[in-house]
Amino acid sequence: MEDNLLGGYVNLERFWANVKKTDSCWFWISRAVTGNAVKYGLVAIRVMSMRGAATRQETAHRISYELANGPIPAGLKVLHSCDYGLCVNPAHLRVGTQPDNVEDAVRRNRYPRGGRTPGVILPRAPLPTRSGETHWFAKLSDAQVADIRTRYAETPTLTMNALAREFKVSQPLIRGIITGASRRSCGGPISKIRSIYGGSTPTSKLTEAQVADLRARASAGATIHELAAQFDIAPQTASKIARGQTWKHVAPAPTPILPGRKNLTRRQVMTIRQRHAAGTSQARIAEDYGVSRATISMLVRGLTHPTPPPAPPRVC
Repeated sequence: MEDNLLGGYVNLERFWANVKKTDSCWFWISRAVTGNAVKYGLVAIRVMSMRGAATRQETAHRISYELANGPIPAGLKVLHSCDYGLCVNPAHLRVGTQPDNVEDAVRRNRYPRGGRTPGVILPRAPLPTRSGETHWFAKLSDAQVADIRTRYAETPTLTMNALAREFKVSQPLIRGIITGASRRSCGGPISKIRSIYGGSTPTSKLTEAQVADLRARASAGATIHELAAQFDIAPQTASKIARGQTWKHVAPAPTPILPGRKNLTRRQVMTIRQRHAAGTSQARIAEDYGVSRATISMLVRGLTHPTPPPAPPRVC
């Protein structure tokens, strides 16, 4: 069964099947929509358009009012006397204007934000603001923040990562504290972030004193492999330190790698280069001389055992 309501057609059997009647209110138990913190029943009604049959949404309490009282006058609202937006009992419904609707909401304490009277601003205490150590998410006290800034400014070898591990916070938080980007009012000297190099690097295996000792031993004639074994580092690392490619800020000055460090004579080096130029593979040459293939590669490229400059011509 269908009836022509609100400019459309509604299935009355399906409509009343979604209504649960009680002694006072009749509650809509199907789809609903929330408006101004109140839920209203929602019904899809059939309408005719220029393109054919279509549907549109209408509130259930307006349909119930029309079923009992006829069409709703234009511009009027359907008001609830029971304060339940899901109620579709015609005895609880009446028509009225929007000011009447607002007046009902205010009188029944259903107006948003405490039900204040329209046009009257009630006094309201300001919300408390919290900052620093009183903030809900603060992990450090003001004294800890000042201590972090003082220690970082007075200890050149102290890093942000070490402070973060000690205070169990993130490294970006420590950076913001040191630079004053956060917690500026807590006191303590504001500093710039220092560059990390040498022994202050978290992954460093050597200290400045050990680097100086390594270079001194390299100057005394120790080989790269001997230095790597003594300091428990890779040969490549020992070579870079001895050459001055790393740890440039540590004295003494880097030591050049002298010819013959691989126990090869100058004649052998010349022979190796001649054989390689003639087409002998590096692997075969390395096997013949008992050295690594990397050593042969560095020899033929001139990275080690540099060729001495030619002697100046004799003047007769």
